[in-house]
Amino acid sequence: HRRRDPGGDRYQRCRRTDRLPSRAGSLNVFLTGPRQIGKSTAVRRYLAGCGLHYGGFFTVWGPDDRLHLLRAADPGAKMTAATAVARRANSRVQAEAAAFDHLGCQALEAPAQLLVLDELGFLERDAAAFRRRIQQVLDGPTPVLGVVRQVGSLFLPALQARADTVVLTVTLENRDAIPALLCQYLPNGAPQQ
Repeated sequence: HRRRDPGGDRYQRCRRTDRLPSRAGSLNVFLTGPRQIGKSTAVRRYLAGCGLHYGGFFTVWGPDDRLHLLRAADPGAKMTAATAVARRANSRVQAEAAAFDHLGCQALEAPAQLLVLDELGFLERDAAAFRRRIQQVLDGPTPVLGVVRQVGSLFLPALQARADTVVLTVTLENRDAIPALLCQYLPNGAPQQ
């Protein structure tokens, strides 16, 4: 299984896991790839048909130039000042570590059959409690479906090194097939057509 090297025309081998880890049913799957390629869309398409009770969070940029952390299990969640975890000002993004710690940890507390972590990147750098909670979730019994920033991520190298984690690169060529591929790795899933 090959993927295009984002830096040129060379091809690199992708690590593919054909068997579940020894903790069957607790596999962690993360999507990575260029910005706006369809990673979160693939996650939402999978969730729409997976038949699982899921928890966790989505991060979404709002029209107010703030990044909001919304509970994945609440599709009607509204972006408010209370859900903001970062803001854009003068072409820079400033994270609010206390908001990540509070909202992120809170979103990961509810019982679920699958936890969604969309998206992990670099803004969580100073959110120590949130980063610890992410580690606990990854080590726990509940499967995780996440999105991880491809460039500058605090999390990507550690995720790629985990034996219980598969990192899939989303491209223009494979993005429509990703929800069905997630069904091979995650429990009880079947994407909606």
